[in-house]
Amino acid sequence: MFTLKLGLLGSAAALALATGFAAGAAVLSPASGFTAMPDGVAENPTPVSLTALHSGLCLEIENASPDYGASARQAACTGGANQLVRFDEPTGHLIMEHSGMCLEVSTRIVSEGSPIWQAPCTEGAVLQAFVPSAPLTRGASVTIVTSTGRCLNVEDGSLDAGARIVQSSCDPNSASQIWKVLAN
Repeated sequence: MFTLKLGLLGSAAALALATGFAAGAAVLSPASGFTAMPDGVAENPTPVSLTALHSGLCLEIENASPDYGASARQAACTGGANQLVRFDEPTGHLIMEHSGMCLEVSTRIVSEGSPIWQAPCTEGAVLQAFVPSAPLTRGASVTIVTSTGRCLNVEDGSLDAGARIVQSSCDPNSASQIWKVLAN
């Protein structure tokens, strides 16, 4: 068993988990701070690409921007550093290789459809904590739950390059929420 301690937004994640979608993804406790992952989920010190199962396009930071607030979107897989991410298990951070910044749920809107962007990594930042359903190892297919109990999703299930990555209610039947892990 494992414990994920997220505090403020934990009840939303607990609700998503109670519905059975992210079985094995996280158990929440009232204390704050991220402490552990599901058994067998560990950080990946080697960066990987995440490809949306429905479109075959990779998660990336738009225009390889190194700037705070640059949007996550899907695009043709190039293996570029702006498409490479590392998972840091102790913090729950998904760290973009090109900028060293963390993926984050938009701090402007923390609701259904909130965009994902990059921001300076901050220890204990609740909106930067993510829980993959399995280790980010080559060939794995994972869902990634945000601290609000929603899943990383390609907006509206779009097949188009440039479609934003957002957080949406977890749906086990949505291929736009399933990410195939590619090693580079």
